[in-house]
Amino acid sequence: AILVICFFLPAIFKKPIYLYRLTIGFSETKTLWWLVLSSYLVILFDTFILKNIILFSIKRFFAKYNFIFKFPVFLMVIIVFVLILGRNFFSSWQLFEIVPFDIKNLDSIKNLNYFPNFFEKILLEFNTYIFSITPIVLFLTIYLWLKCLMKRSVKFSFHIITMTSFMLIYEIASIKAGVLNSIRYNIILYPIICFLAGIALYDLVQYFLGNKQVLIKLKIYTGISFAIIVISAATLFLTKPYYFSYTNFLLPKDKIIVGAWGYGGYEAAEYLNSLPGASNMTIWSDYYGVCEFFKGKCITNQKIDLEKYRIDYYVITRRGGIRYGMGSDDSHNSVRAGKYYSSEDSIWRLDINDRPQNYIKIFKADNFAEQVE
Repeated sequence: AILVICFFLPAIFKKPIYLYRLTIGFSETKTLWWLVLSSYLVILFDTFILKNIILFSIKRFFAKYNFIFKFPVFLMVIIVFVLILGRNFFSSWQLFEIVPFDIKNLDSIKNLNYFPNFFEKILLEFNTYIFSITPIVLFLTIYLWLKCLMKRSVKFSFHIITMTSFMLIYEIASIKAGVLNSIRYNIILYPIICFLAGIALYDLVQYFLGNKQVLIKLKIYTGISFAIIVISAATLFLTKPYYFSYTNFLLPKDKIIVGAWGYGGYEAAEYLNSLPGASNMTIWSDYYGVCEFFKGKCITNQKIDLEKYRIDYYVITRRGGIRYGMGSDDSHNSVRAGKYYSSEDSIWRLDINDRPQNYIKIFKADNFAEQVE
């Protein structure tokens, strides 16, 4: 890990303090590094001095009371089912309507006059993760978790429990740091759940193949691997051209877990460019992506000289509404775009991945008078 950091940030060789800030000096890590270091020292002492007396004692305890260590697996199963069932079948559950997925800072939830308990915070953290995972991966992992809970002894139980625990620890640490993880941060957990799904797939194949010959098993493993690649490629193709929208079909269409991330700007500009006299028009957009492709005048500043620029069209997005908080329509020289965020009278609209909450819309300016007091 240190080599990777040094490779991508060579400034560390000039200012070693950067290495400290990115490792044991990073945020909440300051309060945890001593615990990790102490654990390493105990393991080394036990290995070289006590000849693994402590580690073997832990192993025996684990074998005798393994149900205690399965609690992280049990909790993850509860989290997954509460999220899937709750978001699909209980419309009165307003947690995710009150707390936006992109609020980022958990402390700012207080400004919404809502105070989620600890379990609700865990659900908020896992929300973007569960509803962005490829369903086949999620279903395989659920199968593995359930098998781990129902059977006293399961192959690879150590890997299952430790990796599941890491997923929980990561999200709990995020809560401790006051961060509400978006997909951009939860993506670090993708390899873990894919590894668990791989164990589940191996277990299923072993069960159905039984005592077949090694060569037959190899052919079947190869075929399954090829099928997974094809299915994954097809899934990726179906998301075209919005590859970073992630959202799987387990989330209802009227919900979202990711913003547009700049999607729709090209399509909006193409529509505007097709209008008569586009090169002589002036538009205002709440994000710059449209301006890259529009051939006329494109403005993104909220404060402009309204007597100098006559805005012909407004391009607005969900993210723009959050960013600008368009409520100051009466301020001097402020773009009068606020009313369009609650209007349905757009002349053009694009819903990213057919999710109405994740939109980009174009409105024709009512008249020039609306822009000045």
